[in-house]
Amino acid sequence: MSTSTTPQRHEPESSRPPTIARNTSTSRNAEVWDSIRALKDLLDQQYISQEEYDERKDQLVNQLTGTRTMPKSSKPLVIKELAVPQVIPHHPPTSFAHVRAERAKVWLFDPRTGKWSESSATVKIETQPFARGALRMCYYCTMFSTPHSKEEIFVAKLSIDPFEERQTYFTDVEIQMYSKQFAELFNKYNPPKKVDFVQAYLLELVERKHSPLCGVEKYILGEYRKHNNNFGYVSEEERNTPQAFSHFTYEASDRKLLICDIQGVGDLYTDPQMHTDDNEQLSNRLMSKGNLGTRGLEKFKEVHQCNAICTYLRLPPINAKITLDGTIPVSKVMQDTRVEIISVDNKNPLPKTANEPLLGGNQIGMYTTSESPPPKASSSFNCCNLL
Repeated sequence: MSTSTTPQRHEPESSRPPTIARNTSTSRNAEVWDSIRALKDLLDQQYISQEEYDERKDQLVNQLTGTRTMPKSSKPLVIKELAVPQVIPHHPPTSFAHVRAERAKVWLFDPRTGKWSESSATVKIETQPFARGALRMCYYCTMFSTPHSKEEIFVAKLSIDPFEERQTYFTDVEIQMYSKQFAELFNKYNPPKKVDFVQAYLLELVERKHSPLCGVEKYILGEYRKHNNNFGYVSEEERNTPQAFSHFTYEASDRKLLICDIQGVGDLYTDPQMHTDDNEQLSNRLMSKGNLGTRGLEKFKEVHQCNAICTYLRLPPINAKITLDGTIPVSKVMQDTRVEIISVDNKNPLPKTANEPLLGGNQIGMYTTSESPPPKASSSFNCCNLL
């Protein structure tokens, strides 16, 4: 995922599971102490110097006491290169027999209810990343619920930032699953090409120090392409379907949100970003690092050029193209007079649809609904340096 600007992060609304929310002094103090312990781990493993440790620790202690001291230096914290594993591009393994197995909790988000469910699994994650994005390292992995489960290939996405907030992982999955629902709504109007988003999950690696989190989804075979980003980039090989889908989400949400950073294989997408109107409470719930709010919405409108699919969906024109090329619908416009406006609110951004339930358990065969809340946000340490 690529971002250009990091907006100020809002605290989550009370509708989010209380174990994620960070709105009490007690939880904040625990957070700071966990950060200090994580910082000590980096020092012990020689990823940072003693000077860097002392200065960053002073900053964290000041957060606890409410005092302010002059920094010893103006140098930012620098984590040595060996803290980030070297990326060696390679194909998925034919077998994970050589990879150590470990227990994990699997967290699944249902956008129709706005709730998380939890189950157990055994996972195997390679120690060598095969790709790297702006924020994540990518590792091949597999997971199964019984010793005889079929070995399928997944991708585990681990943060490069050793102080990544655990909240970020939950928000990323929620955004991807809400995007998947918007894709269902888009497909309902029978565009020339249907779109979808990969099912996303969270792993909590309970056998590792600090029980770190990582995002996980099925491996997509094929040529990976990025069609737009969250601040005005549009691929030179501009395709109609991805751009029209972004425009569709803006209009279908009554211009309260926009799904962008569209990328993936064909029209099976992953790692989207979502901009939300600054005046909407929804911004508090879905405030990710890539959510640029109203600024991001305006930037999209500056660069977007309506294409034949936008016209087909009867979307209000934005910088309409003079010539229509690329994928063109058989009919100039759809039979509906306009796309349905979706009621967007803070508790549940999308309504239930008539499609099959998301928690069917068919993809991996191990997901069961649980009343357990997501894992406590007690540590900001991640698993990138512990593989």
